[in-house]
Amino acid sequence: MSILRPYLNFVLVLGAQWLFLQGMQFSIYGNPYFYMLFLLWLPSNTKAAALYTYAFVLGFAMDGFEQSGGAHTIATLLMAAAKPVVERGLVGFTGNNELESFRELDVRRFIIPTIILVFIHHTVLFSLENYGFELLKALLVRIVLSTTTSVASLLVLHMLFKRK
Repeated sequence: MSILRPYLNFVLVLGAQWLFLQGMQFSIYGNPYFYMLFLLWLPSNTKAAALYTYAFVLGFAMDGFEQSGGAHTIATLLMAAAKPVVERGLVGFTGNNELESFRELDVRRFIIPTIILVFIHHTVLFSLENYGFELLKALLVRIVLSTTTSVASLLVLHMLFKRK
């Protein structure tokens, strides 16, 4: 079962994102994206090739759902590139232990690295979707509101499904 768990989690997170959140328009500026939880919960010892493959497939699937022309793929890949740096620098993971994962963190230790990674993701995503920085004020509002709603939804999911 442990071999299939990442694939099952992948399908569940992506399915829940698409079925529940994609149809709801919370605001013109900030819809939550919680599909990133899949990447956050991967163990810190996940090999780079696997991490980037998961990120690519996850972003590519979201691009397919939203027809966003690769914006989710690029944003998810950059989030995956930043994840090990954040894990080592802010959380103190060594990358040697299968049990080192955001999923194991209490809420206090989960929130700051999650905000940073989601902010990176959303900045890239919305900058690409908006084709740059022409409407900077609207872009910044969208990034901040969407990061806030995404982190809030990730926090709720983390509290509900975190390993005890």
